[in-house]
Amino acid sequence: MFTDTTTVEFRCELPDYIADALNRESGRMYSMVLTEQWPVYRKKFVWLSQYSAMASNDLYNSESFLQAHSVDAAREGFFKAVKTAKALRKKRDARARFPYKRKKYRTTTWKTSGIKIVGEVRDRVELSLARGYDNIIINLPQHIEHIVEWNLSDKTFREMRLVYNKSHKN
Repeated sequence: MFTDTTTVEFRCELPDYIADALNRESGRMYSMVLTEQWPVYRKKFVWLSQYSAMASNDLYNSESFLQAHSVDAAREGFFKAVKTAKALRKKRDARARFPYKRKKYRTTTWKTSGIKIVGEVRDRVELSLARGYDNIIINLPQHIEHIVEWNLSDKTFREMRLVYNKSHKN
C-alpha cells in the first residue's frame, strides 16, 4: 500500500473561466472573513477565534457555489495568516503585519470529503461543488494513476488545490 505523502502537480484542463470563477470565489470567502474581523480588532484589539468566526459565517455557505469544506479552507487561510503574524510579532519582527488586503483570487482547496475517484479504471477525480451545482471531473495524468491503483480507498488524496498562476495568463 502506498503511504507516502507526496505533492504532485499537474496541469488542469479546466476552461479558464471556470478556474477563474472558483479561485475568485475562494478569494471572496477569504475577504469576507477579513472584512468582518478588522472592525472587531480595531475596537477591542483581539481577533475572534477561528471557530467562533467560522460559526457566525456559515450563512455564507448558502451564497457560495463552493463545497462547504472548500469555503472553510478559504477562511482558514486568513486565520493561518493571523497566526503567522502573531508569531513573528512575538519574535519582534518589525515587518510582520496582520492580513489587511482583500484577495481577488485565492487558491481553491478541496479536502478529502470533496474528492471522489471515479471511472471504470479509476482514472478521474470528481471535485464536489455546492448542492445543486455539477461536480468538476478532472482526468488524472498517467504518471499518478499508479498511486490510485495501489490505494483502493477514496481517501487517496488528502487535498487538491486549484492553483492560480498569473504567469500562465495572456
